[in-house]
Amino acid sequence: MRRWLGRHGTDEEWRQYQEQAARGAAFQQLLANTRDRLARLYASASADEAKSRAKAGIFADAARDYADLKASWGGYAGYDPWMARGLNNARLASLATYHDLVPAFQGLLTATGGDLPAFYARVRVLGGLPAAERLARLEDYSVRVQAVRQ
Repeated sequence: MRRWLGRHGTDEEWRQYQEQAARGAAFQQLLANTRDRLARLYASASADEAKSRAKAGIFADAARDYADLKASWGGYAGYDPWMARGLNNARLASLATYHDLVPAFQGLLTATGGDLPAFYARVRVLGGLPAAERLARLEDYSVRVQAVRQ
């Protein structure tokens, strides 16, 4: 999208894209924070009943945090359908699986000099690797893109 807007988009379209990207990043951060809080809870020595109550509290906090985000966005409701389905571990994990690898693919695209056919060829190679090796290589690309950003 950034490439297309850079070549064909208007200043207003670019502004709208950046605004949407910022909202998406904030929403993903809210969910990541929720996952982190849950991970700490599950790793704790608390009794199962206490964990269950605390989990409900974490989900309630996330819903309130989302309401605050939505208000800061002037009422933008684009994530309402997702939130209306309710929070649970499986839904949080599915988003993490997708979004946590974005930096790795950004690093891979950078490594190919932005050449999309070369990028797709490398992705096909990665797809043929055993899962552990594929994830290790993707982690390497993720580390590279993070190093460039710092």
